[in-house]
Amino acid sequence: MTRLLTTVFVTSLCSALFSPYPRSEGDVLRKDMESIRSISLNKGEQLFFVCESCHSLNEVGQGYKLGPNLYGILGRPAASREDYDFSEELKRSDIVWTRESLITWIVSTETMVPGTFMLYENFLNAQEVNSLVNYIIEKVE
Repeated sequence: MTRLLTTVFVTSLCSALFSPYPRSEGDVLRKDMESIRSISLNKGEQLFFVCESCHSLNEVGQGYKLGPNLYGILGRPAASREDYDFSEELKRSDIVWTRESLITWIVSTETMVPGTFMLYENFLNAQEVNSLVNYIIEKVE
């Protein structure tokens, strides 16, 4: 399974790096949300493999890694967890984590909150972003 996920990741990364078609954040946000909700969570689970190096989705066990644990994130204000050193910009952002704000964050972190970042370069298309968010939401509720 690890070899498969590595192959998927490397293939997606190479495709994004060498694609002649640039993607904009608007491409993702303009998609029909109803049709995207039907995407298999299995794809999202595969995509979360990249996120898992920094984030956990578990209620118990793994705490914070390089990034915060995402368990229970929905409906919470950004940077509201204790014992994690969030950026001042994110603390002042007034973001509440919803499906839409997670999508925007994944697509364009630095545009959404200038002065903050994730160690992640968006190489996902609209369906992949939504599949990833579906998976995260399923795991953290």
